[in-house]
Amino acid sequence: MDSNNYNALIVALNYEHVYEYNYYKQILFQTVLRAKRLGCKKLDLAFTAELEKKKIGAQTVNVFAYVQSSEHLNESIIEFT
Repeated sequence: MDSNNYNALIVALNYEHVYEYNYYKQILFQTVLRAKRLGCKKLDLAFTAELEKKKIGAQTVNVFAYVQSSEHLNESIIEFT
């Protein structure tokens, strides 16, 4: 565990009120404030809502995943569609 990094956890949203009260923006704002209060140098906001996160100064980081498949038939079908 690195005390200079802050990782945001999953937050549940009541979608009946999300747009009315801008919950998502408030969650981002409060997360940034909390990381600053803790003296963290790096904040990980995960993978979704890239545009909203850029508005608060987030930088994108390329992430790659590698997969090894043992069954190739479906890959061949997908490749040609």
